[in-house]
Amino acid sequence: MPLKQVLLLLILSLLSSMTLTFGGLLYAEHVDMTDSVYTKYGFPYWWLVNFSVTIAGKTDIWHFETSNLVKDMVLFFLLSLGFWFVILLTKRRMTLRTKMKGKKIVEPISGVDFHLEPNQQKLS
Repeated sequence: MPLKQVLLLLILSLLSSMTLTFGGLLYAEHVDMTDSVYTKYGFPYWWLVNFSVTIAGKTDIWHFETSNLVKDMVLFFLLSLGFWFVILLTKRRMTLRTKMKGKKIVEPISGVDFHLEPNQQKLS
């Protein structure tokens, strides 16, 4: 792959993974236990927690899990990298196929069904 396509692949993957990671904040899981109430944000790993009530009383504490954020970003980056790699590879293949359709195809010799490459010679 040319350098231009590799950079495009990395940029698209990075932007997609950031979008998916921060879009994961829309998923919230509310946990109500006897001694605490909290809400976990993030998907598939929760990386932001809001503690509402503890055994000591009402609180408003936000806890940020850096390791889970890194796990989310790496997971989504790898998934995005694979997705965009397949998309760009398919696009490149279709482009090559379109270019090949415009080339002149050598007619078969005496009923033999094969095509000669430009650098090959006919056998007599």
